[in-house]
Amino acid sequence: MPSSNNLIENITGDVLAGQSVIVLLPIGVPGSPIIEELVRRLQAKNRQIQTVEGPFLSTSNFAARVLGGVKAESAELSSILADPSFPEIVLLECGTNKNSYVGDAITLVTEWARYAKQVTPGFGRICSLLLVINANNFTISLPSIDTCLSIRWWWGLPSELEVRLLNRLNLRDTSGVDDLWRECVVAAFGCGDAAITIDMLEKPLLSFRDCIEYLRSYGSRSGIKPYIGKQNSSRPYVSRSPPDHPDQRQINQWAEGQLICSFEHGIEIHPSALTNTREGEDELSRRLWRSQASLLLPMVDRIRGIVCRQLVRDYGNVWWDNLNCMPNDERDQKRLEADPIDAELGLLVTLCRRSSPPLTLAHWDRSLEISYDIRNTLAHYQPVTYAAMRGLLYSL
Repeated sequence: MPSSNNLIENITGDVLAGQSVIVLLPIGVPGSPIIEELVRRLQAKNRQIQTVEGPFLSTSNFAARVLGGVKAESAELSSILADPSFPEIVLLECGTNKNSYVGDAITLVTEWARYAKQVTPGFGRICSLLLVINANNFTISLPSIDTCLSIRWWWGLPSELEVRLLNRLNLRDTSGVDDLWRECVVAAFGCGDAAITIDMLEKPLLSFRDCIEYLRSYGSRSGIKPYIGKQNSSRPYVSRSPPDHPDQRQINQWAEGQLICSFEHGIEIHPSALTNTREGEDELSRRLWRSQASLLLPMVDRIRGIVCRQLVRDYGNVWWDNLNCMPNDERDQKRLEADPIDAELGLLVTLCRRSSPPLTLAHWDRSLEISYDIRNTLAHYQPVTYAAMRGLLYSL
């Protein structure tokens, strides 16, 4: 599945190949950074780019404005394009809140691509038109895709890994607690939407309830509409990648900012669209759980492994027998006999809770207790609290 970077590369490639391109953005995705990056990449390829603002009344009127004169108003399109002063690429600018320009701009791009398709191969280069528009309240029919026109549906697409790495570029807490918690939060609710990720990095969200209130506020500020689906449908999609040709329901949800997509989790409902129902909050809780599980379970297992190795060092390869602490389950005992550092956390906690625990565990009792509680919480698909995470780090 493409990342945002790959999507920009694909759009750039379309333009360089002589195609006109329409890039559609959902609610909440600003167009300016995308346009700036596209222009930067095209200029790096030594391409001539000109920006033209709406309205776009006709192809001849548009061409006259590009050339800076009026003689093109009555000229044939073929003679206009043959003019050597015509730029290689024209960026169409509809402006803020100029929805009335969007329909005319799409018509212009469609007619331009239709003409380019009919031009004979020996004619020379054809100017490519680039149109980046927001699809909120989108009611205009899109043209059919042909060999000279590319329609790109913009998906934010930052992966969970990319979101985590971005957080680690902004470490601030010397104890590591706030940074670790924030990484789990942005990984849970930011993957698939770069804009909300950047916004969340600046917010002190120290509880699940804080996250819910923030997501509700962000959705209101961004214009993302609440998801109203059938019961038990807060996870209605199983697709691992954005569809090339979305159906009308997907188009409507996507345009309203309700759909996101990431490498790890595929298409999902935007977190800000899930704050209006109990079922939606349950889904958000699950997303926080999955981001924590991938980070905390390896930490818990590392603590378990360190303690087991110290027990082997101090009490031998059959330490559980020497300490008279046999596993309750025969399968656990056989696993320990095969590998003495493969003890369950429960067995280690049982040793800690003795009236006279082994001296080896004197510095690990609190860490083991907290690790045991965290492991059990995650095993029941529940997110860990900020306090529990802080307790784990402070116990080490």
